[in-house]
Amino acid sequence: MRQIVQTLVVVLILGASAGLVVPAIAKVRDAARRTQCENNLRQIGLSIGDYQATYQGRYPAAAMAIPEGPPGAGPYSIARTWSEQMLPERRLSWLVDLIPFIEQTDLYTRIDKTQGWDAEENRFAALLSVKLFHCPGYPERPPASTLWPSHYVGITGGGEDAAWLSSGDPRAGFFGYNRTASMKDLGRGTSATLVAAETSAAEGAWTAAGETVRGFDAAGAHFGGNHRGGCQAVFADGSVRFLDAKLSEAEWMRMVVLAADTPGE
Repeated sequence: MRQIVQTLVVVLILGASAGLVVPAIAKVRDAARRTQCENNLRQIGLSIGDYQATYQGRYPAAAMAIPEGPPGAGPYSIARTWSEQMLPERRLSWLVDLIPFIEQTDLYTRIDKTQGWDAEENRFAALLSVKLFHCPGYPERPPASTLWPSHYVGITGGGEDAAWLSSGDPRAGFFGYNRTASMKDLGRGTSATLVAAETSAAEGAWTAAGETVRGFDAAGAHFGGNHRGGCQAVFADGSVRFLDAKLSEAEWMRMVVLAADTPGE
């Protein structure tokens, strides 16, 4: 009888210890994932700063411009028509534009910038996994396709249609399909302007402009979900901050638009 009691005591002690250890391990693991995610976004922020310094103070657009027409297009006028006719969503993403500032490989030179992301010449890139664009805390689930998405999306402003807004629109944010911003356009300053944030609803390919930017809409769950209590985000000054999941719509709007006065203030 005594042996049975001793065995039960040992089992209870081990059970209680496991109940303390497992949550502690989960907490440490989550902290490590948050740190790695923060490092990823910091590197993206630094790359955007390098891009701006290289291109006369202009930040990248959501969709890369087509520098020239398809092979054999001829004069610039034809090339320009080709550029205008290609839908922005089909163009290469801002993440592709950052590749030369992120890694010293031949990936950027291998991508055909005269074609859309879904062109046969560029399909190889959409199938490549770029570790920097992946949040280690992203929920594990069966992949929707063989395309590699980005777990970080650029901020286009307020509303689902923000990527299409023109420069100077009060709802316009850091990224736009047919607009680029400079430091003088950041009405609240670099430290208060949101550039990109993590998402738990990554879709499509990291090379696709239409899949790598989003506007803030209070009715949609566009950002966060990879870490407990909030999400990591990078600002125009290169700083990375953890945004509380309880942030109000007004607080989000103040960060996602470039205007000094947000709509409704």
